[in-house]
Amino acid sequence: PNKVFVVENFGRENYFSAIQNSKMMIGNTSSGILESAPFKKYVINVGDRQKGRLKNKNVFDVPFSKDKIVKAFNTVRKLPEFSGEDIFFKKDTASKIIKIIKNEYA
Repeated sequence: PNKVFVVENFGRENYFSAIQNSKMMIGNTSSGILESAPFKKYVINVGDRQKGRLKNKNVFDVPFSKDKIVKAFNTVRKLPEFSGEDIFFKKDTASKIIKIIKNEYA
């Protein structure tokens, strides 16, 4: 039933697979802010390490407080899958980069 796993380092492919197969992320890493929205996951961002950064609406900021973290967890676990906008997504980024490189070095 309810399982919690704590892993220090998954590696890239396993990390993205873990995000895909999880309900939420909890921590204080920029990955939660940048990479969780495309996977439609919520993030409980603990502490102020990411203070002042732009964030999607799937990020819940909480202080290092057991009660606040548990309260956020209980809120997030009841929410439907995140369906909001990813403010970091830019359409056709790769093709735009290729075009710039080709024009600069052609």
